Amino acid sequence: MIDKNKIKNDDVIKVSIDVTNSGKIEGKEIVQLYIQDIESSIEKGRIL
Repeated sequence: MIDKNKIKNDDVIKVSIDVTNSGKIEGKEIVQLYIQDIESSIEKGRIL
């Protein structure tokens, strides 16, 4: 987790990860990163 109090609007966040296949079967590595804007900086449009 990243402390949201330490991130400014124009900050760049870099993420890196090492992936190792620890199983007995050869395969491809797939890394997924999920992010969420808890306090949206863009207002949703209103439906009239």
